[in-house]
Amino acid sequence: MHASTLDSLARTLELYFSNEKGVILVQIKLDDLQKNGEVRWDWVESRQTYFPHYMNMEFGVRQQHIQNMAKLQWDEDNKKHVLPEWVQ
Repeated sequence: MHASTLDSLARTLELYFSNEKGVILVQIKLDDLQKNGEVRWDWVESRQTYFPHYMNMEFGVRQQHIQNMAKLQWDEDNKKHVLPEWVQ
């Protein structure tokens, strides 16, 4: 699992998941997870910004914290993933 903000999503997909098929995008209710201490923001030197890191990998993201989910399609002509409409 790799967490990103909406602003960094396209770049994250490009850097870590280019040409990968079967990528699942999950939009989580971040406020709930931050309250529980399950998300930590860490500085990522290579990207020069803070990124969320999900800390409860033993159990994964529980259903009540999932807002949207979609399997991303790969656009072979443009060499990038096609994001669902709910990503704004």
